[in-house]
Amino acid sequence: EPPQPRDEFQGRGETGTGGENAQGFHPDAAPTPQGGALVDNAPENADPAVTGFGRGGAVSAGGYEGGVFMSWCEDVAARSEENRSGLVWSAYLDGKWSEPALVHDDKTADYAPRVLAVGDTVYLLWQNAGREFTAPFTAEEYAASMDIYAAVYKNGQITGVTNLSAGCAGYCGLHSLSLDNKGRVVAQWVCNSDGSLFFEEGENRAYQAVFSGGGWQPAVQQAAAAAPGQPFPPLFPGLTARAEGGDDEEALDIAGVSFYRRESGELCCLRGGKEEVLTPGRPVPAFDAAAGGDGVFLYWLSSAGEGNNRLEGLYYAPKTGKKSEPAVYLDEKTALRGVSAAMDKNGIVLLAYQSSVWEDAARAVIASTDLKIAALPLPDPAFLRGAGTLWLVLAAAAGIVLAAGGVLLALLLRRRRASPAAEKE
Repeated sequence: EPPQPRDEFQGRGETGTGGENAQGFHPDAAPTPQGGALVDNAPENADPAVTGFGRGGAVSAGGYEGGVFMSWCEDVAARSEENRSGLVWSAYLDGKWSEPALVHDDKTADYAPRVLAVGDTVYLLWQNAGREFTAPFTAEEYAASMDIYAAVYKNGQITGVTNLSAGCAGYCGLHSLSLDNKGRVVAQWVCNSDGSLFFEEGENRAYQAVFSGGGWQPAVQQAAAAAPGQPFPPLFPGLTARAEGGDDEEALDIAGVSFYRRESGELCCLRGGKEEVLTPGRPVPAFDAAAGGDGVFLYWLSSAGEGNNRLEGLYYAPKTGKKSEPAVYLDEKTALRGVSAAMDKNGIVLLAYQSSVWEDAARAVIASTDLKIAALPLPDPAFLRGAGTLWLVLAAAAGIVLAAGGVLLALLLRRRRASPAAEKE
């Protein structure tokens, strides 16, 4: 059954009039190492994306001292069920969050935001349905309407909303933002001709658009992607394929270092042609990474029992090869998911994530899901000392399946809850 309608935000700090299930926004939710709720009773498919912007910051007793931009999918109660996932944004400056506002209110569904900051400018990329839908319709019809939209945030405003995939017929996903070797922002995505959510049928083609001269240049087709059912080639910066033990393993190439998992599950890196095991004797599940300054933060979700999980990770300095020991950074005894991480140029890691509390884990009934924000200081202030190169990388590997199946959220997640086993995985 679909969830009961929830009120939209009625204003800064207001919780609306929908009773205990109303969405509550907390403008004073400072990013701290412990994490704090920004939105109470957020949608289960909020899928947050976060980045710091400006000069970076530090973590003090009062929270993160710097600018933070966050975007997520809100439950827009004024719309019909099939179109209620609306992309909103909020900026954290001087210890306060701005009131959440829709990025582009065209009354159609939005999914899977991506953000990338360059100085005091933030670039957004997301999936946007091409029209309003009314049941009945097929998943292929819904997916085929999905376009890739982009926008720019600067000086407290969203500008330059652009449909980058206007000339691409089919389902558009697997999208990412990155910087090229000229320092330009590049958006990339894959289009499936048959509207296949997981790119298993039809023809797949890769596209990219460059932000230059104050706007997005027309999209250019880069190459035909892999044949249906076959592994994708390295279409995006930071994503490669590596064979380990005869199996194709995803790897992240960041700052001249390749991070990957052995067949045994141990997290490794290849630096200067030499392999180093980062978690010896300790297998980790699928991982992701955030990079900034001269550091990389590698993170993953591990089981915390009873269908719950926690966030673990480690820091790595590509220039020196230094690393921290794996540690638990978030353990709320809840089901964590939808984790987005960004590292500013000072090495501070910003985390946006969803924290779900089970009403009945055995029956897969979730009582509530909160949208939270955290900031992690470096474990050792001298960890990155002596390095001077700015690495700006947006890792896309771990988010591929989520991006590819983004439009399934409105069709499926509103009708069934994720199982404890899925949360654990």
